[in-house]
Amino acid sequence: MNGIGGWAIVDKQSDEFVGWGGLKLVKEPTNKHVNFYEKAYRFKRKYWRQGMAAESALASLAYGFKVLDLTEIFAAAYVDNTGSNKILLNCRMKFIKTLYFDEATLCNWYRISNNDWKRACLL
Repeated sequence: MNGIGGWAIVDKQSDEFVGWGGLKLVKEPTNKHVNFYEKAYRFKRKYWRQGMAAESALASLAYGFKVLDLTEIFAAAYVDNTGSNKILLNCRMKFIKTLYFDEATLCNWYRISNNDWKRACLL
């Protein structure tokens, strides 16, 4: 729907499903935004720290900006999840602020614009 969705990620050597990544259209008000695109991923713990989440994040941003021509993409990561926060920063997403999702989950909120992404790709 809307040209987006979760992509299944499979280990090429074992054919095992390891997680998913992609973009989603968030239609509910979140952090004073509505109808925005969010980069998200989830991986089985045994596949953490292998570069798959970073690869998924970069592929999702490229798809969002090159194919869908989005103007901006957001992402959130649990404050204590240093791996995900590092991935989002390495993808040139900019930290905006810390906020609560679902009134209980403290997350860091990130954003990248199409222009910022294009500039980062030229580095």
